[in-house]
Amino acid sequence: MEEAQLTYCPFGCPADLNGDGTVDGLDLGLLLGDWGDCPPCPSDFNGDLVVDGSDLGDLLSLWGPCPPEPDPKDLVIDLDADTDRNDTIDDADEAEEDGWTTARGALFLVNCDNDDGQANGKLDGVRFDRNGAPKDEDFTINGADDEIDITPLVIRPPGKLKPAWRFYMRVHNISQLRAIHLFPEIKAGATSILGKTTALDTDSLEVDITDLVRASACRRVDRVMGFEGLKFRLVNTAVNDPFPDAYPMLFAGLVDFTLEARDTSVGPPLILGSDTVRLKVAPWIMVWNHRPSLELYAMNLGASNADFRDKINTGSGGQLVEYATGSRWAQDDIEIGYSETPRSRMHVTGYTLHHGSTFEAAGGLGFAQFMIDLLLKEDHGIYRMPHPGAPTTDDQKLAFSLDYGGNLELMQAIGTSKLGRICYGNGPGPDASSTGGMSKFKVRFLDSQEVQPTFGIDTSWLNVGHVDEYVSFWKPKGGDGKITVIVASPQKALDIVDTALPADAGPGSDPGLLFGLGAYTWGVATSATPNTLTDLSANFENMTYEWIRIYDGPGKGQIAHIDMVLGPNTLRIDQRWGPTDPTKFVIVGLPPDDPDATGQGLDRFYYDPPKGPGWNSIPPVLPVGPGSAYVLMDGTLFNPGPPTLAAVPFPPNDPAAVTMKEVKDDFADFRKLNTYARDIIAAQRGVIEAAAGGAANVTFIEVPVLYTGHLDPGPPEKIKARTARAWTPGAANIQYGGTKLLIAKQRDFKGGTELFKTSIDAAVAPSTAVYPDDWAEYHNNTGEVHCGSNALREFLPFKWWNPPAP
Repeated sequence: MEEAQLTYCPFGCPADLNGDGTVDGLDLGLLLGDWGDCPPCPSDFNGDLVVDGSDLGDLLSLWGPCPPEPDPKDLVIDLDADTDRNDTIDDADEAEEDGWTTARGALFLVNCDNDDGQANGKLDGVRFDRNGAPKDEDFTINGADDEIDITPLVIRPPGKLKPAWRFYMRVHNISQLRAIHLFPEIKAGATSILGKTTALDTDSLEVDITDLVRASACRRVDRVMGFEGLKFRLVNTAVNDPFPDAYPMLFAGLVDFTLEARDTSVGPPLILGSDTVRLKVAPWIMVWNHRPSLELYAMNLGASNADFRDKINTGSGGQLVEYATGSRWAQDDIEIGYSETPRSRMHVTGYTLHHGSTFEAAGGLGFAQFMIDLLLKEDHGIYRMPHPGAPTTDDQKLAFSLDYGGNLELMQAIGTSKLGRICYGNGPGPDASSTGGMSKFKVRFLDSQEVQPTFGIDTSWLNVGHVDEYVSFWKPKGGDGKITVIVASPQKALDIVDTALPADAGPGSDPGLLFGLGAYTWGVATSATPNTLTDLSANFENMTYEWIRIYDGPGKGQIAHIDMVLGPNTLRIDQRWGPTDPTKFVIVGLPPDDPDATGQGLDRFYYDPPKGPGWNSIPPVLPVGPGSAYVLMDGTLFNPGPPTLAAVPFPPNDPAAVTMKEVKDDFADFRKLNTYARDIIAAQRGVIEAAAGGAANVTFIEVPVLYTGHLDPGPPEKIKARTARAWTPGAANIQYGGTKLLIAKQRDFKGGTELFKTSIDAAVAPSTAVYPDDWAEYHNNTGEVHCGSNALREFLPFKWWNPPAP
């Protein structure tokens, strides 16, 4: 309503249309002149945009002299919000409205979804770049779908007003001003009248809303304003720690709105009264892994991860959504959580851009583009997890990677932690801004939410350094009062290998096979030449085997491609991979300048080039010959690493197949490394128990995993920091889809049985596991199923501010 139109009812006498202090025939004539559609006009007393019998009745009810001039003591200054959190603003909200406790106080939502219906990557509020600076701020309510994300503030009718009485809405400090947009009404297209992220210290903290209050006063109705939040809570622990105090994303989480009336007929203006409500931003909340999944995400890399995608899709009951642009590491960039108020809720994807790629970089989001393509929409927002600056050096990128989603796990509700506890990887890191694992910046953001306390477990020994490399929180508290945690067990894996082979197993018995493909058989050579092998007890004619490995006896540790069969008992090789030292599986005491000290390619056998066309017989390797125990196999998986051969048709990388017998008998340093890993994991199980309130509250499900890496000679000898990674596919790196556990396909065979899979199936029974093949695209690139997928899950099954006892 325009100011000129409001002068018809300055004293709470709306029917006095000509302002002469009396409602009479002159005013009736003005009303009849406005009869019919009237958008808007002073005769429309009830505000329905039509002057009709209802308005005529209002005029007749006020016939005669207008009431006396308003008295300030009769002025009603009443600002309300949903203090009791029941999604209704009424008289019950008056109590303690200017305070806030965990049990009572109004909440508001960070409006970070996209309701404009455009695939433009923009947020309804504002986004923050990698330096925390606000970008693309949106000051408009974007359509009807955006209205639900706006938090209402209700101004009650003030009663009779004088023309000199003016009304103001203000916030209490500049930080609050930079965290909100205030709208005159909750209506599509409304534009903010107060608040912006780039507000200057000199900007006014208030806005004159006299016209809005007068309009509702004339109609004797509530004035409903609204505001949106722009930031989640983020507070420093001390001055400039860990964030610079000027960091734009800092926000204490509270907003105080004060409605104030002033008499401007005197100078300075006289405050006639005020009312204040306090609201707090709803936190970002992680979701338990056991909550039902709605969608799963994985990148379509073509044939190389077809089985991976198919198993995830079938295992989840058809929930897979594929994307084609960005990174295969669907878990790294993001963690899908949510935020909720009594009025509305939305999924909110917290993101840390992969390797520092940004909105501003060429190609937009770079590796995180799928987040925009698939997730950002109505009721699904995105929000940058704060981290000042961007990584530029390799060491900074390595530390930055510790903030990825794979380094976050959520423990189920236990004890006083009714929404669970966030577990992250901790340990020494090269970035000066790091806690030694996940950055102190991200931990501070998580702790600033105040609802899911954090704790760290040691991942400093791992190459990638993510908690999901050996721990997954699986089930909520059961009838025994315990939560269930899946944990990697190197000891269980060694036990499986060792018990699969009898103590007296000689070269003529099944050696067991790791990382082979198809069928296999075994035998002992009776003779050999530089490029042949003969076994007079075997019949090689019509065989389909393409690979041979010498696993015991002279020449052990070599693997070769079979070129052809020369007779019933003799085969010829055309390419061999073989080390000078067949036990060089874990490097002891790497010098600092060793290129392998970076921790890359740690599951390779470190075969010494050049690869030869025949058997290796360079000392100390003995020539293949009588007594050389061999295994023949249809195929082999391959380890990662730079190409080792220029010629075709040979594969560019090292064949991975190895026998269980070698692991049991020969790889002493490898086994030593796994006992160290076992001890580290055992100690971290104690940390998890303490976080859960004691060992009586946790059940651990052990799954077999063997690790490889570097040994630091010390003293004491230990796993070299940031070098270990899963050698067998990481069975603790689990995704939960539908009703199934999605676990990396295991790669072991003994006597026709997949021993690791059998052990896992028994450990998770009666639940069912599905095994996607993640070897080529994920395992070989230091990740597994959880790293390569992500899940959108149902919200927690209660209001976060009123959780049930665990």
